[in-house]
Amino acid sequence: MSVSQITTHILDTGSGRPAAGVAVVLSVRDGDNWRHVASGTTDADGRIKDLGPERVDGGSYRLNFATGPYYKAQGVDTFFPEVDLSFTVSDAGEHYHVPLLLSPSRSPRTGAANPSVPHPPLEWGTDLEASASRSA
Repeated sequence: MSVSQITTHILDTGSGRPAAGVAVVLSVRDGDNWRHVASGTTDADGRIKDLGPERVDGGSYRLNFATGPYYKAQGVDTFFPEVDLSFTVSDAGEHYHVPLLLSPSRSPRTGAANPSVPHPPLEWGTDLEASASRSA
């Protein structure tokens, strides 16, 4: 299959690596509800290039990332069991790439998200540099 109109890429900032094996669901707003369009799982490079049809109509869309199972498989606790990103497709002819930077961060005492907790910088190794150059 060729590249779909909506694609995604997840980088795990805690490990400095692509987030492989994350289940993702693409939905479109249909009145007051969300209607399933497609689903997929990130590859070894943290990408899904064939998420949904080659063309979608304009409208409000949402990507749901199942981050809880991803972190559980790594033996890492996370404050974020899932992440929803909503966005608008305004030009049905354009390609929409929706990236996600992911971190399991939480405060050890309260369990609340704590942006002041230091995180290691992304380690832009050969694999990630190649990924970044392909999406540029």
